[in-house]
Amino acid sequence: MRILLIDDDHDIRQSVGDYFEARGHIITCAPNGEAGLSALDEHSVDIVISDIQMPGIDGFEVLEQIKKKSPNTEVIMVTGFGDIDSAVKAMRQGAFDFFTKPIKMRELTASMERTLRFHALRQEKERAELALDRIKDAGRRS
Repeated sequence: MRILLIDDDHDIRQSVGDYFEARGHIITCAPNGEAGLSALDEHSVDIVISDIQMPGIDGFEVLEQIKKKSPNTEVIMVTGFGDIDSAVKAMRQGAFDFFTKPIKMRELTASMERTLRFHALRQEKERAELALDRIKDAGRRS
C-alpha cells in the first residue's frame, strides 16, 4: 500500500511512518498541506492520512484538493483538537475516517484495512459496470 502522511508534527510523521513502513507499506511524508499536495502530484498513493490543524493549507483544504485531483484516493483525517463538528465536516467533505490524537495504531490500521477493502470493492464495481456497458453495446449492434 502507498501511503501519504501529512502532519506538521515530526514525531507523528516519524512514528506512524516507521510503523507502516515496517509492515511493508511505501510511505511518503509531508510536513504541511502544500508539501502534501505536491507529493500527491509526484506520487501515486492509495491512502492519505492528514492532520487537520496545520499552518498554511489546513487538512480540510487538503481533503478538498485531493478529492478534486484524485477522487479515488481515500483520506483519513487526524486531529489533536477533535470535536464532533470537525468530524462531521471531514466526513461530509469525503474523508473515509476521522481520528483524534494521540493516534491509536491498532484503530488506524483497522481503518486502513477497511479503506483498502472499500477501494477494492469500488474497483470491482467499476469493472462490472464496464463489462455491463460492453454487453449492452454488443446487444444494440446485433
